[in-house]
Amino acid sequence: MGELISHEEMIEENIIPPKHEVFGFKGDVVPDVNFADSTFDAVVQFNQEEFLRRYSHGLGAINDLTALDTLSLLPHDLPIPRRVLSEETNAAIDIFPNGLVSVDAETVARLWNPVLRLSGILSTTEDIEDSIENVGAFPDDSRRGVIVMGERPDSAQLQRASKFGIGVAHANNDSSSLELLLPAEATVVRLGPIYWWLLEAIFDRWIETIT
Repeated sequence: MGELISHEEMIEENIIPPKHEVFGFKGDVVPDVNFADSTFDAVVQFNQEEFLRRYSHGLGAINDLTALDTLSLLPHDLPIPRRVLSEETNAAIDIFPNGLVSVDAETVARLWNPVLRLSGILSTTEDIEDSIENVGAFPDDSRRGVIVMGERPDSAQLQRASKFGIGVAHANNDSSSLELLLPAEATVVRLGPIYWWLLEAIFDRWIETIT
């Protein structure tokens, strides 16, 4: 995972113009995340305590959906009897790397937590139709916004974005200012292993940007 850096350095590594703030997205930008055949910028807030805990165990991103599915069966920091779990689940737990769970012969507790909170998913584009498809893949994961460069979106394009709750902003010719055309609607986040998989993909991309 490279050298340990401070939270302030995390922020500095991801400095870009604060275009995401037009939608009210708060946090640091992780650029060019690839997930589920989509590419987007993620606006995130880091859980520094979890980051440091993972670092101490040499843990990076957990990109194994099966492992995340197993972890989702376990309450965080609350030991439960292993006898209530299936043989398959116990077998998976026994080969987890250090730092994911606290385990003994009788009990197991999940130590792992998401290392970040997703504030927004963002796409900057000259093709609003393509970006609506791109960020539209995540209706249950985060607020979403599209920044359109060049030609101003027409009413039909704005109506389509509004149908899916996607915010739209238009950049002026020199990209020095943004006009908010549609706010990004709030969403009820779908918690669980698929959502965690997305968060881990974003974290994995963040690691790439600093190493």
